[in-house]
Amino acid sequence: MSSGKEIKFSDFVNQLKRTNSTLDSFVDFIKVQKNARDIATELEALDSLIGSDDLETSIKSLCEAKPAVKKVLVNLIAIRELNREFITPELDISTFDDYLKEPSNIYSFMLMTGLAEIMIQRKISSFKDYYYGMEVGLDTNARKNRG
Repeated sequence: MSSGKEIKFSDFVNQLKRTNSTLDSFVDFIKVQKNARDIATELEALDSLIGSDDLETSIKSLCEAKPAVKKVLVNLIAIRELNREFITPELDISTFDDYLKEPSNIYSFMLMTGLAEIMIQRKISSFKDYYYGMEVGLDTNARKNRG
């Protein structure tokens, strides 16, 4: 059924805006701040290990005292789901949650992901700042969905 006036497709396309992005749509800083605040205690605990002379022993002790640190280690490689599967060094399939239950795997995880290197070589000075930057980067994917 027609209203009497036909609109050409080219006229429709020419009336579209080139973007719908406003300056406040690029990063959801409220979400970034909330996510960082939710794990602030664990991030501060990890800061104490930066430059550690014996990172392997220190991280195992920290994870025994504060088990939530293991989840944060996974977050630091931009993974939010502990039940996500991956291939272990032994070529088995495991989830992050299961793999990190074994204390000997924690340091191995850190070595293989590169987290150990940035800690030992003091390539960062604050996990809060590192995490904040990582969250902003992850939010770029969310931005695609907002657009």
